[in-house]
Amino acid sequence: MSKSATFFIFAIIPLFVEGSLVPPEGSVCLLKDPENQCGSFCMSVVKPMVNHIAKHQDQWSTSDALGLNETQAKLERIEGQQASLEKAVRAAMPAQDIATRLNRMADQQEILVSNGKETLNKLERILSQDLLAKLDRMETLWQQKLSCAQNPKESKNIPPDFQKIGSRFFYIERSTKLNWFAASDKCRRMGGQLAIIEDEVERRAVAAKVNSTYDVGFWLDIHNLANKFEYTSSATGRIPFIKWGSNQPNKGDEECVAMDNGEMHDYSCASKLFFICQA
Repeated sequence: MSKSATFFIFAIIPLFVEGSLVPPEGSVCLLKDPENQCGSFCMSVVKPMVNHIAKHQDQWSTSDALGLNETQAKLERIEGQQASLEKAVRAAMPAQDIATRLNRMADQQEILVSNGKETLNKLERILSQDLLAKLDRMETLWQQKLSCAQNPKESKNIPPDFQKIGSRFFYIERSTKLNWFAASDKCRRMGGQLAIIEDEVERRAVAAKVNSTYDVGFWLDIHNLANKFEYTSSATGRIPFIKWGSNQPNKGDEECVAMDNGEMHDYSCASKLFFICQA
């Protein structure tokens, strides 16, 4: 018998003893001898309830067992569904496919990092060239001021932004690239002309300014537009000095000359390069 049933029996006995429950007439216990008389009387009242509890005890136990079994069955169904889901995921995405995707993601990440580094390097080069150009302009300005102070007559004819390199004044364009004809026109509008290098000393001095940081050609006033077999200057006709680079000139349609890495190279006149003007 369960504890709850036992408690219930002993809980209702005092009610009968105290007379709280009124038994039907003819079932009255006259308490002349309570210890002997009330024992049989209480037993006669409680016994049907005890029998009822005993009768249903197995049923209640069975009900509890059924509830437990049902819960266990639900858990087993959930576990089965989870196993089926995992199996379906594995079938839909094999381990090899997962590894392939992870490798693809790693490759994409490496590409992004590489592109970021390349962009940073380009930005550093641009900033470096811009800073050098500004420093060169400042140097030119100070050289002009110094030259004006030392040679006031000579500096009257020097256009703005020209700097003294060796014994002459030059303007070096490092920002805007033009074809040979546009560069020649720009120099004239600035009050000068495309530069002509006069000797080896001047070539080295100018080369140190333009090719130490810029891996690109700078237009000079040298071409063979009039005669394929003769290089001349638009300003003077004859050129006083020229130092060709390796395997130069290579002829073809390259009829204009630029200073590249300190030496002369022929280019197509339509190519866009920086340029050097002289006062």
